[in-house]
Amino acid sequence: MFFNGELAEKRIRQVQVPILDDSGKRVGHLLVAVAREGSEVVLETLKHSLLITYPIILIILFFIARFIAGKSIKPINDIIETSNRISRDNLTDRIPLPYNKDELYVLSDTINELLNRIEKTIEREKSFTSYASHEFRTPLAILKGTLEVLIRKPRQQEEYEEKVKYCIHEIDRLNHLVDDLLILTRFENQKQSLRIEKDVNLNSMIHEALNYFAPNIEQKNIHVDYDISSEDILFQTDRYLFSTILTNIFSNAIKYSYQDGKIEIRIRKVDHSITCEIKDYGIGISEKDLERIFDKFFRSTDHGDIKGFGLGLSIVERFCSLLNIKIEISSKENSGTAVRLQIHQS
Repeated sequence: MFFNGELAEKRIRQVQVPILDDSGKRVGHLLVAVAREGSEVVLETLKHSLLITYPIILIILFFIARFIAGKSIKPINDIIETSNRISRDNLTDRIPLPYNKDELYVLSDTINELLNRIEKTIEREKSFTSYASHEFRTPLAILKGTLEVLIRKPRQQEEYEEKVKYCIHEIDRLNHLVDDLLILTRFENQKQSLRIEKDVNLNSMIHEALNYFAPNIEQKNIHVDYDISSEDILFQTDRYLFSTILTNIFSNAIKYSYQDGKIEIRIRKVDHSITCEIKDYGIGISEKDLERIFDKFFRSTDHGDIKGFGLGLSIVERFCSLLNIKIEISSKENSGTAVRLQIHQS
């Protein structure tokens, strides 16, 4: 048992222990006391030391923690600073990647990849706008010039009719350009809800496309050679998108075929894969132009006499991507062009 007390006016700390005999009977007590003065001096000294050193230690720990926290959140500050600098006119800045490949590294790398995609999208948009403005400006300038010449002086009725027919033709071309631009705008930036239909008849869709171009085929006296199974080939697709793909491919095949030319159509089905090939024997595409045929508004300088806007194959590529159709184009100058569509059915 411990207790405090005083002895000769000095504070002491006592301990009392019972004394037992061999039988375990208590026969007395042992009382031990020690002066508290020494321990109290030590405790008082320790208290004063802690009162002085504790605030200093806290201040030191505060600055150490602040330094460590600053190093830890530096990548976040870099992200914030870079994000504040980025704008539509400044998309070149990227977030520095941390040395440690931790969560912040993954976040920074992901944001950089996002910025790369945004930059490419905006560059495509700027290029698209520039080309579209040019394509509109040229026919509009021609229309204006034609009409200005037409009203300068009285003319014969036949001349008026000729110029008006020409203007109507140019307006039709502009309408076609607007339609193509609307299609690209609708499907360019996001995947629209596809209207997938089952058991779409590929044979019928090809016949419908050829019937649509029958006047053009007849005008150029083009022979169409079919190699299509008599059995209906059914697959699932978005009818509108696939019809647009066929329309653009046949349009190019007819447009770039020679007079009295030939177009071949081959369809093969193996297991769950359908291959549709449309081949013409026209003027073909040079090797240098073949790499750019899917670019918007790209038209070969070798075929400047053939009118068009260079959007057809861009639409074809986009729609093939939406429908998970693999498209391949091979061509040789003065030998023709072959377009292969590979359709995978689940």
